[in-house]
Amino acid sequence: MADLTTIQTAIKAWVDSETTNVCIMAEGNGPKPDAPFFTYRLASFIDEAEDHTSSPDAISGDVVITGNRAFTVEINGYGPGVIQKLRDLKNSTRKGTILDTFRLSNLIIVNRLAITNLTGLDQSNFEERGMFELLMRTDSVITDTGSVIEDFNGTGTLSQPPKPDVTTTLEVTTP
Repeated sequence: MADLTTIQTAIKAWVDSETTNVCIMAEGNGPKPDAPFFTYRLASFIDEAEDHTSSPDAISGDVVITGNRAFTVEINGYGPGVIQKLRDLKNSTRKGTILDTFRLSNLIIVNRLAITNLTGLDQSNFEERGMFELLMRTDSVITDTGSVIEDFNGTGTLSQPPKPDVTTTLEVTTP
């Protein structure tokens, strides 16, 4: 399972390896880098379908719950030439080396969405801006600590008229 830190590290490493520009987490607390630069944001974490729940372990009683998790990665570029750089970055997600690197972090790319040109005014000058999103997937493995019945004592009565009732005691103790 890829935790949040693993996902963030993998995304930043990919952007850093494919561009020569600074890449920071969106909405981070720090100075704005000189343009051109990129930001990334993890958004829209989605549980996909129903999780699978294993049978309880005979010894510990633990139950393992596994499921698929999808999430959106938003990549934004700011500054001169970023639309082309975003195209190059998006195209790099087709490289086997990039896909293998993501797989090593237990991540896969499901879909590459369109690049959107967001060029607009920054104060009194136009700033080239753009973004695209990747739909990615990982898995989730959760262990629920269960319990095991160690001792059982019970008494039952079987009635079969006209025969006499039969009473039985059952006692089970785990060694």
